[in-house]
Amino acid sequence: MHQKIILIGTGGHARSVKEVIGSLHDFKIKNITLHISNISQKKPLKLEHFETDDSSGYFIAIGDISIREHIASLKQLKEISAITLISPTATIAPTASIGTGVVVMPGAIVRENVVVGNHCIINTGCIIDHDSVIGDFVNLSPGSIICGKCSINDRVFVGAGVIVNDGITLGKDIIIGSGGVVTKDLAQPGTYIGNPVRLKT
Repeated sequence: MHQKIILIGTGGHARSVKEVIGSLHDFKIKNITLHISNISQKKPLKLEHFETDDSSGYFIAIGDISIREHIASLKQLKEISAITLISPTATIAPTASIGTGVVVMPGAIVRENVVVGNHCIINTGCIIDHDSVIGDFVNLSPGSIICGKCSINDRVFVGAGVIVNDGITLGKDIIIGSGGVVTKDLAQPGTYIGNPVRLKT
């Protein structure tokens, strides 16, 4: 019997998530229409035709971190559980811990003693090396490398091909532009670019 998954989102990321779901063979998808414009207008976000039952779980298939966090807080979702999706071609160490509502895309590698928080995107070919800790609502873009013993706090966006060197701590609400190399701890929220990365002004 397939478990019904309520998929929230219809964009490019949602299509990638659907591909992962299709490779798992365990879920039947139910799509939900989302009115994202309500967020920018400071109105309550509305999920149309939202119905659930005891067998349902949900996945927020939206790349935007702030929107994903907003949706996860909705009362409509409190009665059911977020589902974690791991591609069969991803490699997850037995000692790694993956939170709820996370997608681990094809070819990603999560090594020993890594802890990943909730509602994260571990994108295609991403590597998280040993003993690193990833917070909630983090986006790790394709090909990014998080070296060993790093700490990536909540709502961090790591661009494609970024390298975060061993033992680095990234504070909350930081964006690392594509191709950046992080060689020291970053605490101030903002966008960082370059090699080594510097705060964009």
